[in-house]
Amino acid sequence: MTQILRDFLAPLEARLTVLEESLVRPTRSLSPEGPAVAQSEPGVVQQDVVISVVSSADREVWLRIVERYLELGAPEFPGSVDPLVADKWKEDVGKVLSLMGVDRIQQQRLAAFSLKGDASKWYKACFSEEERLTVTWDEFIRRFDRQFISSAARAKKEAELFALEQGDSSVAAYKDRFVSLCNFTGNIFQTEERKARMFERGLHPHIRRHLVSQSFHTLREVADAAIKHETEFLATKNKGDDAKAA
Repeated sequence: MTQILRDFLAPLEARLTVLEESLVRPTRSLSPEGPAVAQSEPGVVQQDVVISVVSSADREVWLRIVERYLELGAPEFPGSVDPLVADKWKEDVGKVLSLMGVDRIQQQRLAAFSLKGDASKWYKACFSEEERLTVTWDEFIRRFDRQFISSAARAKKEAELFALEQGDSSVAAYKDRFVSLCNFTGNIFQTEERKARMFERGLHPHIRRHLVSQSFHTLREVADAAIKHETEFLATKNKGDDAKAA
């Protein structure tokens, strides 16, 4: 082979080698709609067709997951200055995600669909486009808490819990508020018996006097006893009022 012919064929052989390598060594890229899929070097039509089919299939699977998430009634979160509202949303959306059985990254991506208003703006500002596809639920919650449930807010709610009293509300309403604050502040009372005593301390005086001689080991026990006494007290009071009216 003459040198002139070698010089002519050399660039053609080099291009053929690149083309063959591109067919057998597809690269990886992150699909904006789902997990990573194979992608070839530019210009390989056959590989592009395969990528299109795979991406379309992944997209259909993801859309069905999102549809299921919405069907389960996942609650929306517009953003709130009340940390109890934010904490309650975490609890409720967490239950939906647990039912679905998806992985931790999918949990985060699904939860993002429920963020509206100021919460949605925060998400877009706090998470890059790549992070929205790769961050786990645990990291999402860490950033969410830092934004919507500050340590100062938690301390304020702890103080509210220790000062909470029944006042003019019903025992049931008082219990709901007490439980909500307990859930938010965590295991602050350490034992169920201490929690029961704290709840009893905040009851209306006439109910607390009735229960003082009894021993309760759980919040449920003292709350049930308080509701029973309240019901009987109100029934007796109403009878007396009816008798006076007659």
